[in-house]
Amino acid sequence: MRFLPLAGLALLLAGCSSTSTELQTTGVDVERAFNASRDPWAAPTGLTFPSQEYGGANVLRDAGSRSTEYPGLAPAKVARLEIAAALESGWTLASVACAEDPRYTAVLTKGEDLDDSVLAELTVEGPAAGVSLQVPHHLDGSWPSTTPVALDETCLAAGQLNEPPTDLPFDPYPGDGASPSLDDFDPWQRDSLSDEENALMEQILADPLLAAAGAGINVTELGLRTGDTWRAALTGGASVEVQAASTRAAVSQVVEDSDWVLTWAACGAGRQTEATLRIPVEGGTITARLTSTRRDTVEVSLGLPVPEAPLTYAQIEDVPALESSRCLGSEPLGSKVLLEGIPVALPNRLHPYLGQ
Repeated sequence: MRFLPLAGLALLLAGCSSTSTELQTTGVDVERAFNASRDPWAAPTGLTFPSQEYGGANVLRDAGSRSTEYPGLAPAKVARLEIAAALESGWTLASVACAEDPRYTAVLTKGEDLDDSVLAELTVEGPAAGVSLQVPHHLDGSWPSTTPVALDETCLAAGQLNEPPTDLPFDPYPGDGASPSLDDFDPWQRDSLSDEENALMEQILADPLLAAAGAGINVTELGLRTGDTWRAALTGGASVEVQAASTRAAVSQVVEDSDWVLTWAACGAGRQTEATLRIPVEGGTITARLTSTRRDTVEVSLGLPVPEAPLTYAQIEDVPALESSRCLGSEPLGSKVLLEGIPVALPNRLHPYLGQ
């Protein structure tokens, strides 16, 4: 394997015996996941942070994920387009696996040290590509060592190299056997919105574009999930009907009709057209992700704050505006996926947070 063998990696990581509390999310985990979310290719739809898995000494390194449609394209073509876009964005291809389904899985890496390292698993089935991200947990003392492979050497091209992706070890820490109880999460137990949250919802739903589209906000996931002790963010969005000549023009029309701030766009080569935007609200900023696979509809997904989330509005507001976008223009784009700017996202799931 081109990865450091799992057994060796487990030995490197297992030298630290930690209590269950020490495995919970810290500021280090937040920064690592947030940095990964700003990658133009990775561009997860929502953030998650490395944390303790409910039930003991296991850790989770998830940092976010996305799913992207390429309507009408063959899976092998989709996989090649995604890998080519990742390589142009500075990622390194570590392995590719091809199944008969057909199903294609690739592992890509980026970064030089623990604070900026990211591992991405790309999975392609049918015309859909899924990307999931992992970053080092704050107690990790090392990260998988990879040797780059050329796409031409893999089963996606003329080569025969067909390596399955290597997962990170699930249980690198022996821990102390302590499992948190629900009593440890009393501050997280609530089933109603605060006055500030109600005011934010009213302000969002009064936005002219969202109001015209009949936007809604789902509050059913507000409470703590007692099975695994994580809190989900409120979810909201709308389907905006447009009349446009292409998915690019459809997204462009929604951007122009709003007073939101464009930060990132992705398009071309048969890919669904997407964009992320900052929406100024009283006291801060929320996010919107626009997605169009049809020229008459744009899906708007809102990124809403989790009050307990250790991520400030300033971290979103500091992402620069994308002043000019070829994706949202009318000129021909060529045969490659085009990625522009820096995506923005807020946490969509949060585990207990230590606050360091």
